[in-house]
Amino acid sequence: MGSNKRTYLLSVFISEPATKHAGIKSAIDALSDGEYEFLHLHKMGVFAVVNSDHCADAILSAVQEATMSDDRVFICSLGNDWQTYGLNKAAFWLKGHLKPNS
Repeated sequence: MGSNKRTYLLSVFISEPATKHAGIKSAIDALSDGEYEFLHLHKMGVFAVVNSDHCADAILSAVQEATMSDDRVFICSLGNDWQTYGLNKAAFWLKGHLKPNS
C-alpha cells in the first residue's frame, strides 16, 4: 500500500479554538499511518507534513470531521524542491520521509 504515498503540506487555520479540534491529530495519524511531523501546533492553527496514500480531497474530508465551519484548510502535495528556515525537525523529517512526485 505504501507505493502510492505522497507527501502533503496540511494547514488548518482555526478561527476559534474548540474541543472538536483535538480530533485533528487523530485524523492526521489515521490518514498517514503515523507518518507525519508537525511544523507548528497552536490553538489557532495546525501545520504538518504528512505522507498518505489518500488524495487531497480525502484528507480534507477526514480533517473536516474535526474542524468547525469557519476554519480554513490548505492541502498541497510537496515536490522535491523545498526549503526550511528555523524548522529543523521539519527539515530532518522531509529529508527522511519525502515521497517523490508520481
